[in-house]
Parts: sequence; C-alpha cells; structure tokens
Amino acid sequence: MFRSGDIVLYRLDVSQIKQIKQEKDRTFYLLYSLGSEYCEFKVPCDNAGGHLQSLPSKQTLEHYLDEMADLVCFEIPRNPGFQYYQNILNSVDLRDWCALLKTLYRNRCNALENGKRFNQKQSQYYEYVLEKLATIYSFVRHQTIDSCKALLEQTLEQIYVANGA
Repeated sequence: MFRSGDIVLYRLDVSQIKQIKQEKDRTFYLLYSLGSEYCEFKVPCDNAGGHLQSLPSKQTLEHYLDEMADLVCFEIPRNPGFQYYQNILNSVDLRDWCALLKTLYRNRCNALENGKRFNQKQSQYYEYVLEKLATIYSFVRHQTIDSCKALLEQTLEQIYVANGA
C-alpha cells in the first residue's frame, strides 16, 4: 500500500498521492497529476493494482532504453479504432509503451520516406506516448521533459538507422 506523499505512476501519469481518504466503507487514494496541471484522480485502494504502480527506478528506465532496439514492433491494423491503442496504453507496461512508440516512429519515418502523409491518428498517439514517457523519464532522471523527449527521439532514430532504413 502506498502512503501519502508517494510519487507513483497512475496509468500514464506521474502523480503524487495527496491523501488517503476513507469514505463510507471504501478507502481512496487522492492523486494529483504532476505531468498534467489541475488533474486529480480518486482511485479506490482496493482497485488500484491494475493501474497504479511505483515510479520505475532509473536503472529500469535505462534498461528500457537499451532494450528498445530489441522490442518487436506492433502490427497496427489499417484502420485501428480507439480501443486498439487504449488496450496497449491501459496495460500499464512501460515495455509495451516503448514498443508502441518505436512502432509509431517507424511508421512515421516510412511514410515520410515514401512521400506519404503520416496517419493523423498515429501521429496523435505518437506525440501523446512520447510526451508521457518523457514526463516519466524526466521525474526519474531529474531532467527536463524536453531533454528526455530528445533522448527518446535520438534513441528511436539510432534504432531506425541501424535497422537499415
């Protein structure tokens, strides 16, 4: 069980537990998002396990960066619905989020190389996942979000070039 003041990852949001509150017969975590201003969450303690986790360690995040080249890209269907992306994002698995980011980056590069426009939905998810992962990295590495975005995109570019793009 987490304590008041803990920094946690709730879905894709880095959040701080402001309070643990008892209401009737249920206990709730009251979370304040540190990545999105004015965003608060009320999460039942007995139902938090699926979407609430400790912030990963710096070593874990560095491992994900090192491992990103070996992650298998997703095969995104031609016209994926909202639920396709949500299933991946709701997995609360940073490895899956990194694989999705890698996939979307590859798709964007392939579209540009072939003189095509990058799919708007994929572009939106790319920016969303990049922002959320950079926010997580910024808290753990004690760096700015912009520098963490640059690090992630540099890693993606190196992987893309190394794979013979």
